[in-house]
Amino acid sequence: MVGESLHASCLRIAQHLADGYARSGGAPCTFSIVGAGDLVRTPRQTINCTLYAYRFAQNQNLRSARPRDLRPRASGDAPPAVLDVHLLLTAWAERAEDELAVLGWVARELNGAPRIEYPTPGGPAMADVVADELSIGDLAALWRALALPLRPSLTYVVRQIAL
Repeated sequence: MVGESLHASCLRIAQHLADGYARSGGAPCTFSIVGAGDLVRTPRQTINCTLYAYRFAQNQNLRSARPRDLRPRASGDAPPAVLDVHLLLTAWAERAEDELAVLGWVARELNGAPRIEYPTPGGPAMADVVADELSIGDLAALWRALALPLRPSLTYVVRQIAL
């Protein structure tokens, strides 16, 4: 299924963050992939960090690649489409100190692990995880579209997810 690679790459990031944060000795935190409707229901009584995929775009580096430059998975298959997934990582807690501690740790962790391996039907694949700075206006517009107040968040792009 086409969406499996998208979900698997996001799930791998959430698992990587959850495993690393558990070893860091910080207060317990849950890392989860959410949809727009889930953001409204994210509990604040516990510490949570949500990963929300807010944009999917064709990878700019591979957009003009000729079909023969992208290898098909099997004989007769079309070459894979390659997307970039833009993520909004948001910490949710009752105390600002907890939110900022989680976001600071996440930024440091993703800076130190800029590539992830994720499963695909054709075997493991690698993707780059890169900070993707949004302007405060773009970030505010994103939160307005979600009908929620602006929250401390980080934005990243997972590059070259093969579908």
